[in-house]
Amino acid sequence: GNSQVFKDKVVMDVGTGSGILACWAAQAGAKRVYAVEYTDMAHHARNVVRANGLDHIVTVIQGAVEEVVLPEEDWERFGLTLQEEQNEQQVLPDG
Repeated sequence: GNSQVFKDKVVMDVGTGSGILACWAAQAGAKRVYAVEYTDMAHHARNVVRANGLDHIVTVIQGAVEEVVLPEEDWERFGLTLQEEQNEQQVLPDG
């Protein structure tokens, strides 16, 4: 399996749809999973997550991925930094 890839990681599932891949990431050992879905399918994804008993790991966010705000403690786990330039905020990969 791929459990070593997910173990203790923070995962973002963009375009989660039903949320099943987010659930699998949680079951494979992810520490936290953000499941982002733009459409009303997010409601169904929340139900799937809850039905699988994974709502303590998986957070379903309805909205555009460009507008998602993550807790700052997870930025480092994604390897992201916030850079402010000319009154604009940009999220950039570290390094």
